[in-house]
Amino acid sequence: MRRRWVELLARGPLRGPIEIAFGSPPVQDWPVNKLCIFVGSTVGGYVGWYVGDPLGMFAAFIASGIGSVAGVYFGWKLARKIEE
Repeated sequence: MRRRWVELLARGPLRGPIEIAFGSPPVQDWPVNKLCIFVGSTVGGYVGWYVGDPLGMFAAFIASGIGSVAGVYFGWKLARKIEE
């Protein structure tokens, strides 16, 4: 019974075998992308914590998460603009 499940899981969506390729990682198109996202999330998280801190620890934590997400988005947009 176990072998049947392994065989079913080993098939792709078209009932063929799944091919896994191990090789070099893909080439990154935007080398500045990671740096801008890192800086954006750090600054956004700090600003969110600063804004939410007067309301308490939990509010600061939530605001920091929201600020980090916004920082990732704006860092990504900045990286795309720099690379153009």
